[in-house]
Amino acid sequence: MTECVNLGRQYIYYFNITVDRKRLEDPVGHYIFKAVVRNVTYNLTTATLLPLKSVYFKPYSQADVRRLGIINIYLELTSRTPLQIDAVEYLGKRYPIDKIVYIVCINGIRFRGAFNKIVSNSTILIPTDIPYAINVALPSGTYRIAAPPDVEVSPQMLQGGNITVMIKFVNKPLVYNPLILEVSR
Repeated sequence: MTECVNLGRQYIYYFNITVDRKRLEDPVGHYIFKAVVRNVTYNLTTATLLPLKSVYFKPYSQADVRRLGIINIYLELTSRTPLQIDAVEYLGKRYPIDKIVYIVCINGIRFRGAFNKIVSNSTILIPTDIPYAINVALPSGTYRIAAPPDVEVSPQMLQGGNITVMIKFVNKPLVYNPLILEVSR
């Protein structure tokens, strides 16, 4: 996945940790959080890699961790091997991971078949829990769009004109180079 966006051969784990900070003396800096894999802990670092490559990922904010109330803290962990992260440790207590979302890397999107068009040539990182919208102008007529396995498009039947197509992905790591959507009449 990381090779798709020129980040080398590594696994990047992105954490959105929510803390209800009631007192200023409650620590919420990145150094206090650890990822737990079985009984081994790994230090988390500030989120910087994925925020540079995608608008869907927020960077670590020093200003956010200085305030009280509900705080979202964005952290990362990199590894050369895949990890099965069970929990996040905060102040000696372990909190289970409640949601795992994988990333899709797309190097361009193309329509092919009865209608041929390059919709995007850029590289996009998309979390699988967020539908991705593309806009396309189709010539008059009725079209059917077919997507590769693990991809769902809606609507599948289109009439010509300016159309927004929603793309959803199965929750697993996917790479498309490019993502080709087959179009038939």
